[in-house]
Amino acid sequence: METQDPNFEQQPTDDVDGSPSMNEMNPEQYAEMDLTPYEEDDDATLHQKLVGAKIARKRAEDDLRLLTNRISLLKQEESRAFKKIEQTRKKAGDIVYQRRRNMETAAEKQMR
Repeated sequence: METQDPNFEQQPTDDVDGSPSMNEMNPEQYAEMDLTPYEEDDDATLHQKLVGAKIARKRAEDDLRLLTNRISLLKQEESRAFKKIEQTRKKAGDIVYQRRRNMETAAEKQMR
C-alpha cells in the first residue's frame, strides 16, 4: 500500500475538451466563455456556463451600482458649480452696482 507524500501537490487536470477544470477557472476566463447553453453540453460545461452567467450578472450589477453612484456624484458637483456660478454673478452684479454708485457720488462731488 502506497502512502502519499503530504508535501505532494496534485496538479489540476484539464477537462476532456482541453479547457481548464472548473476549480481553476478565474472570473476573466468566465468572461471570455460562450455562455450560450447547447444541447450537446455536458453537465460540467453547463455548470461552468451557469457560474459564468452568474459572475457576468454580478459584474453588470456592480457596474450599474458604480455608474449610478458616479452619476449621482457628478450631479452633485454640477449643482455646486451652478450655485457657485450664481454666487459669482450676484457678486459681480453687486460690484458693478457699487462702482456705478461710487462714480455717481464722485460726479456729484465734482459738480459742487
